[in-house]
Amino acid sequence: MASDVTLFVETNLEWREKDVLTTAQEAANATLSSARLITSSNETAWDCTLKHRGTMTCVIGNTTGRILEMEEDKSGLGRWSKTRLIGRGEKFLSIYGAYRVASNSKPGPSTAQFQQQMLLMAMTELGGSTDPRTRFIDDLIQAVNDDRAQGNEVVIGLDANAVLFDDTRGLNRLVRECGLFDLAAAIPEHHDPPGTYDQSG
Repeated sequence: MASDVTLFVETNLEWREKDVLTTAQEAANATLSSARLITSSNETAWDCTLKHRGTMTCVIGNTTGRILEMEEDKSGLGRWSKTRLIGRGEKFLSIYGAYRVASNSKPGPSTAQFQQQMLLMAMTELGGSTDPRTRFIDDLIQAVNDDRAQGNEVVIGLDANAVLFDDTRGLNRLVRECGLFDLAAAIPEHHDPPGTYDQSG
């Protein structure tokens, strides 16, 4: 089955390094008829191409002609990349590829959790939580509701490092406050989740 938009989360690349993005775009051009990329990684200064977490959204083929805008997480935390497409019947569709850091009681300096926490602590004048997992949910709810207020439909491809119904203060709140539903669970023939979706093991 052909894909119009592919979401890559936890890419583990320093997308702010020009050569990394150039290499990815060249690879996409070599294998696809046409493609446009938007990426995200946090603003922590880094001296190698391996950088934990980060995302990439790739729009493919004729769908590239429907792109209205592409943008990364505006906070500088590198948590999601987004594309906004022209849909049918004067509808618009915002697609997010997002990554929420895992919970770690002692995160090291090379982890995305530590880097995001340091960046959030530097933003204290803006208010809000300095816990990266809580702040991810708060900010994504705001972004999605802003999209909805503009009349956009929303799709989120998300690695939340949590199980939906067990995460009452995180994913459940995102779903409830944004009026979302779990598309993977809603597909009738989808009986057994793939390994990347099933977190029961």
